[in-house]
Amino acid sequence: VMRWWNSGKLNDRQLAAIEWCQRLWHIAGQQQRLCSQYGERTAPSQSVELNAIKTIAANTDLDRIKGHFTGLGAWWDVFENVCRFSMPAGVAGVELGYGNRSAEDRAHTTVCFVADIIATKERL
Repeated sequence: VMRWWNSGKLNDRQLAAIEWCQRLWHIAGQQQRLCSQYGERTAPSQSVELNAIKTIAANTDLDRIKGHFTGLGAWWDVFENVCRFSMPAGVAGVELGYGNRSAEDRAHTTVCFVADIIATKERL
């Protein structure tokens, strides 16, 4: 995503939509984890309730955003794979049924399209 941004292939609204979704995924705790967290466990504090409220709100926002793409699941999957899981665009574009170079171009077009819809519907 940052490579596209640096080369001018994403506009400000598209980047804002992508960053908004990335922030929601982070708040909601929906991150891809490779291993367990074995850190020190701490006693719950008053902020636990606040964190729970933020998590619920982020999940609600993500469900609403994903709902904009009902019937367009493959497009949302490409957007999520590239923007959330940092999947290479060429690999994500293959899910749409294209070859190597055209897969990367299609993934870019799909990410831009989904980001534009999110920016418009969420008024970013």
